[in-house]
Amino acid sequence: MSNLMNLRQASEFLGLSKNTLYAYVAGRRIPHYKIGAKLLFDLDELTKWRRSKRVPMFDEQVAESRKNPVSVK
Repeated sequence: MSNLMNLRQASEFLGLSKNTLYAYVAGRRIPHYKIGAKLLFDLDELTKWRRSKRVPMFDEQVAESRKNPVSVK
């Protein structure tokens, strides 16, 4: 935990409203730390979380399907 951010900083970094970020925290959908009443977010963990939400482009999906063809029986 080296690069900690508060709620405002995390919402700006992710491009999410504070309300959305609160909802993600309440639903345990985003990595965070709660110390007393204070919410903290680690920059590296948020970066990994954001990358995990990436949707592959169509060309990437086609290339992947060619590598692993599905056999129909």
